[in-house]
Amino acid sequence: MGVSCPKRSIDSHRSPYQPSSWLVYSASALLRRWFLYAADRLASPPRLIFEKSLGFAQTQVIDAIKRTGVIEALASGPRTAEELAQELGLQLDPLYRVLRAAVNINMLGVERGPTPRFHNTELSSLLLDSNPKSPWPMIQWVVDDWYGAYAELGWVVKTGGDAFRKTHDGKALWEVLQEDPKREADFSRAMSATDDMFAFEAVVRDYPWRRYGRFCDIGGAYGSLLARLLRQCGKADGVLFDQPQVIQRARKAWGEEADKVDLRTRAEFVEGDFFMSETLPKPRAGDAWVLRHILHDWNDEDAARILAALRRAIGATPVTLCIVEFTFLDEFSDPDVASKIGADLSVLMCQTHGRERTRREYEKLFAGAGFSLKRTVRTRGPLCVTEAVPI
Repeated sequence: MGVSCPKRSIDSHRSPYQPSSWLVYSASALLRRWFLYAADRLASPPRLIFEKSLGFAQTQVIDAIKRTGVIEALASGPRTAEELAQELGLQLDPLYRVLRAAVNINMLGVERGPTPRFHNTELSSLLLDSNPKSPWPMIQWVVDDWYGAYAELGWVVKTGGDAFRKTHDGKALWEVLQEDPKREADFSRAMSATDDMFAFEAVVRDYPWRRYGRFCDIGGAYGSLLARLLRQCGKADGVLFDQPQVIQRARKAWGEEADKVDLRTRAEFVEGDFFMSETLPKPRAGDAWVLRHILHDWNDEDAARILAALRRAIGATPVTLCIVEFTFLDEFSDPDVASKIGADLSVLMCQTHGRERTRREYEKLFAGAGFSLKRTVRTRGPLCVTEAVPI
């Protein structure tokens, strides 16, 4: 039976899911892992391994109830399967079976009776079109673009090859995005949708951003990070740096979206390529150059090229690099090891040919590009902020 959790309001600038401290967050994550481990120990090994092999089925159930319109239809109240089938033009038998599956993974709730009536839960309500913080753009990207590449994980292990290129006519992700504006826009929306998924509000609040006078958001897409930093640090200004087609859309968004329009006068928009130092912003003493989910998209060779370009652009100016990533604090007992390994394999190994890194791996990478790692700051979520300074 599906369980409807108490509703929590979604504020436009603050996540309702942020724990009170890193210690509380870490303890809750470890407890969740322990209960899942304990449940696994109670299941028979053959059944357990079969169930684990069917994780993709949950993704497809979520995708089905969203794309067929079920979630939106239930926003106005409970429906029977027959009512949904008639209203949405769907086939009754397969629809009922998908609804039943959705209840069993708590994506829908059910009012039991001779004719069950289905309703949204807190989870499915997050996917409503009316929710500005909906994670749907990321889930949609997972289904449309990750699946094929992730199916080649075994091939990657055998060959070390690029799964995305194999499944996309030899083209890398970034080439595909440059050629197709719609897919590039979908990708940028998917990246913005991860903010609440990964407690990004904690990154803004748990790291001392107020020490900086200006933020340069390198590869910042539409500027969701920069907007939050500017709102958090009222005396700072910022630079949003990305490819020309991305910046064009970002300018429009900052002139129209309610959470950005009042910050527009404090933001500068710069078009360029972070592999080319001459296109990067002009540094200013006291800057924070922020790279969120950038370096992990690239293998070590390409990440070193990005860092080298940044180092040339920064020169002798006292600037701090702030790397916001799923850094492995402990490769085997990190509270968020499941999320980080999932990102490392599905998103990076199979889509971008990149990787999540340990602190030691970042230290080596920085040293080769002329930076020194200062510290890694934990937040109340899976993301860390790693500081590096030019040497």
